Amino acid sequence: MVTISSKYLEETIPSESFEFLSPIVIVGNSVGTLIAFCLGLLLPPDGDTSELKDATTWRIFYAYVPLGMYLVFLLGMFTVGKYDSIQFLIDSGNIEEAKSALRTIYSDTSDKAINLLIEAKTKDPEDGD
Repeated sequence: MVTISSKYLEETIPSESFEFLSPIVIVGNSVGTLIAFCLGLLLPPDGDTSELKDATTWRIFYAYVPLGMYLVFLLGMFTVGKYDSIQFLIDSGNIEEAKSALRTIYSDTSDKAINLLIEAKTKDPEDGD
């Protein structure tokens, strides 16, 4: 998940912002894992099956909290991250939409620079040019 998030950020935000936001994604993933381990300490021991069946804390820790976080994430994806990545737009042939997305990301960039960015992304890496 961290690799996918970092790649998406790299393709959709300016490089100045990527240097700041990418570590936040990585640290957020690590902190979430640490919190999950700490919450696991509050659960009953594995050998006590009757207590495990009666306990409802695991449902809160491992079902309801992640479900709420996923819903917040989806809400953010549909409102904030509603654009496809530039590379995806170019690969699917939507060059005008890719230019529009680049204008949104790099608002102070000229059309000539945007055309150069599009050309650089459409260049086949196996050509060697």
